[in-house]
Amino acid sequence: MTFRPSWAQATVFWVSVAPLLGVRSRSVPTIARLAPTLVAAVVLFGYACAAPPSPGAGRSPESSVAALEQTDDGQAILALLRCEDFDCPDRLRDAVQRGAPVVPLIVELLDSAQLSTLGDVTLSRMRLLMALGELRDAGSVATIRPMTADSDPLVRGRAAEAIGKIAAESAVGDLTPLLDDPDSYVREAAAQALGRLDRPESRPALRAALEAETTPDVRTALAEAIRRSDG
Repeated sequence: MTFRPSWAQATVFWVSVAPLLGVRSRSVPTIARLAPTLVAAVVLFGYACAAPPSPGAGRSPESSVAALEQTDDGQAILALLRCEDFDCPDRLRDAVQRGAPVVPLIVELLDSAQLSTLGDVTLSRMRLLMALGELRDAGSVATIRPMTADSDPLVRGRAAEAIGKIAAESAVGDLTPLLDDPDSYVREAAAQALGRLDRPESRPALRAALEAETTPDVRTALAEAIRRSDG
């Protein structure tokens, strides 16, 4: 195995031996005088190399999932991801009832490298986005927002739905671009989410989208959203 010291370990070593770089004489008295510095450098370098890794460093997807299985909150999230269609609503309710503590777990799990160990990645991400929407945690919008540009329209649609339910200040700005999404499912989800927000500032975009829209279901969602925003 090749030893590759980390940046911190290398820094400790070189800061410790820096005084040696100025030595111009190799006389015995000089080496004897600097011996304590050299010993200290070796000790500090060994301590840095032996220091435990930071939390999460080098954690494999399998070990991350195994860690979730050790807590009640983690088990609730995993049960949601592993559920069959008939019991998924119950598993979603159970996860959401655990409240704020599960939010960081969901945010971490949205990493597809971990989800790949749990089956269909797209389905898992959709379920996690549903949970975040129900949890109404405004801090999770920063994680959800990039998913409105995901390559999968099912993920984009669920992201729109979650943003509409959380109803953060940025929601209208996050959702309006999705009214022009190439997939009708995403456009309909964005229209429904904007209608749920019931904010007057969304009216111009909704009306412009209705004029250009040709898909019946999306037009219905846009018209309803406009009606709600008009009060």
